[in-house]
Amino acid sequence: MVNPPAGPPAANGEPKGGPLSFTDPAGRRHTAWMVPGEELPHLAPAPAVARWVALDGDYDLVQVRLPSAQARTAEAQGALEAEVGAALDINSALRGTSHEQLFPVPVGYDMDVAEPFVLYLGPSGDPLSAADGVQIREQQLIQRDLVLAVRLLEDLGLVHRGISPAYAHWDHGTVQLWDLGAVTRTGRPRTAYGLAPYAPPEQLAGIGEVDPRDSLWSIAQLMYELVARRPGNAQGRPDDLARYPSLVPDIGPLFAPLARDRPGPEQLLERLQPGFGPGGASPAGHDPLDPFRREFDAVMARKRLSGQARSATAGGQPPRPGGQAESGAVDCPYCLASMTYDHSKLFIVDAQLQYQKLDVTSERNSKRLADLLRRAVQKCPGAHDSPTHYVPVPYLINGRPLIVAMVGNSHSGKTHLLTQMIGEVTAEALAPFGLRWQSVSPRIHSDFYTKRVAPLRSGTELGHTLQTTFAQFAEAVLITDRHGETRPVAFFDLGGEDLLKTDELLNFLLNVDALVFAVDPLLALPLPQLDEARAKDAVNVSPGGDPTFETVLDRLPSDHQAVAALVVGKSDLIRFENPVGQWLGEVTQASGTSLDQERLLKESRDVYAFLRLHAHRPWLRPFEGIPRCTLHFASATGGRAEDGRYPHGVRARRVIEPLLSVLAMCGVIDSTISSTEEASAEVGA
Repeated sequence: MVNPPAGPPAANGEPKGGPLSFTDPAGRRHTAWMVPGEELPHLAPAPAVARWVALDGDYDLVQVRLPSAQARTAEAQGALEAEVGAALDINSALRGTSHEQLFPVPVGYDMDVAEPFVLYLGPSGDPLSAADGVQIREQQLIQRDLVLAVRLLEDLGLVHRGISPAYAHWDHGTVQLWDLGAVTRTGRPRTAYGLAPYAPPEQLAGIGEVDPRDSLWSIAQLMYELVARRPGNAQGRPDDLARYPSLVPDIGPLFAPLARDRPGPEQLLERLQPGFGPGGASPAGHDPLDPFRREFDAVMARKRLSGQARSATAGGQPPRPGGQAESGAVDCPYCLASMTYDHSKLFIVDAQLQYQKLDVTSERNSKRLADLLRRAVQKCPGAHDSPTHYVPVPYLINGRPLIVAMVGNSHSGKTHLLTQMIGEVTAEALAPFGLRWQSVSPRIHSDFYTKRVAPLRSGTELGHTLQTTFAQFAEAVLITDRHGETRPVAFFDLGGEDLLKTDELLNFLLNVDALVFAVDPLLALPLPQLDEARAKDAVNVSPGGDPTFETVLDRLPSDHQAVAALVVGKSDLIRFENPVGQWLGEVTQASGTSLDQERLLKESRDVYAFLRLHAHRPWLRPFEGIPRCTLHFASATGGRAEDGRYPHGVRARRVIEPLLSVLAMCGVIDSTISSTEEASAEVGA
């Protein structure tokens, strides 16, 4: 066994090292003196590297880290993040039980430094790849412990896709299963992962869904190699398996090429050692979120009984006070004045950004006329006390507009969230749902993309929304649904402080269709791991919620039919909290061209329960005050900025989901009829 070495000396003979800050599994921050030790080249899969380290003089820890050159790649960062999340979830479930040592025991982590890392207690024993033969009794114990580990993961909804001799350690008493970056959620689509013969054929091909029985194939291959001292058959049962009678009865069925033909972990464990199982150490115990999930269901039931629930598929989109009248008039999105397209009042913006009168009456070429109208604007005849303003012609001639407003304080991350939403739209994220997009104004879109989307996606932090006394949309797009109906969708992003100070700025809310409320975790969640970030931003937890939420909700008429999405933004800050990481790892997929209402309901239930457990109740005011409101986790950047840059690049996750939800509630996207009665009744009600 490799023992922890003494720290390498510096030039002056003293151990080299430096301070290392990290977050422990309970969310508390620590700083200790770290001295690096011997590298452990086979403990972590590339590009991660592992080494012994001493913290405050004790050499009993292993650090798995990403070198800075690899830390900017989304794949490597995602793998280490998955490892940290799995390690924390497993340890939280098994801490203090007799099965805790079956997996690495995490000590701390930090994903926001130049070289992200996770710290573990040192491994127990040596990897089985180094074993020089084992006795039959040891074979039985190794096999039992591996199946028990898979069974425990099954209770957590997890599957280890990387079981192999290199990552299974044995100390002649207990197995310890490393490489937790290979752990993923049960039921997710399989991706091509692992190496033959240890990875099962379906996993190598990336077909079907992740299944706990995938790991049993890996165990069968490991046990065969351990006994036969050579790798097995990557396609199925080894031809000479009968030569090893200690393996045949239990391992033989695990070589079935398809997961469905293998026994399950519980069945296999009972066969290996009757009566031996997780028992009281089963991780499928009490979840502190469950009472609040039931509370969510009760709130939904009350909404339905009160008649607030509305179906997104039955009855179409909700009524709104403004919009497009039968005469073709459209409310100005800024001042609410009624407008009708009038070719005599058109302007175009020249190269000096000046408005020049545009006469289209003499244009006979239909293609050129269409191009001119795409770039033209019409002067609004709005109220005299409003600044002069213009509305793009495509906004006036393409059906009833849909207005979406971002709401939240200036530090909530709503500007980054909106920017990434638009970035996803332009990257065709709406196409699977049968939607096509085009800019309302090529000039406004180009300006938005070059000043917001491109800089953010290249790693530059965006500034706060500029102060204004007159609301103008940040971006607008034309959305054509699968039925061929086109309508403008305009996005407003107003500074939180402006909403509190300027009453006139709220006029556009009288015509709003959808509101996206951005919850700032630093203000909403009194979790200890956020204290350091709060100190850097000079903010405190706000038990009273976000004042901008209250201001906007109070301004809406009592009979207003706006829909809403409540988004816990910057969720990367809390990605290792249950169930945040699980949702950030999910990808919303279209069912045909429809959005799955049951998934929306499930995520809303989890977000509600999370906020009820950790935040004060006022943060849920939008959900309680707006009849049709879904709840979401999202991360626009994937990490915190340092000196105006994101050191590991930008990795957006689940930023399009709130927009998909409000589009479904407004009838732009179809919604599936779910098998769950509540979900089939409504989206977001």
